Amino acid sequence: MPLSKLIDISALPESIQVNLSDFCEFLLQKYSRNNETVSDSSRKPGSAKGKFTVPPEFFEPLPEEIAGGFEQ
Repeated sequence: MPLSKLIDISALPESIQVNLSDFCEFLLQKYSRNNETVSDSSRKPGSAKGKFTVPPEFFEPLPEEIAGGFEQ
């Protein structure tokens, strides 16, 4: 159902109408892009198995100057 059927935006200031319209367009584009990604059958789970190795350094603690940025 179109947004215009759900609410009457004509009573809103024009700048708000434009922003609302732009936001709705953004959501529609994002939704359609997500549908395309989900239905993409060219991506198979495990297809990269054995093609790379996680180095041992990956599991070492982060340096304090980096780890400190994650603490609250």
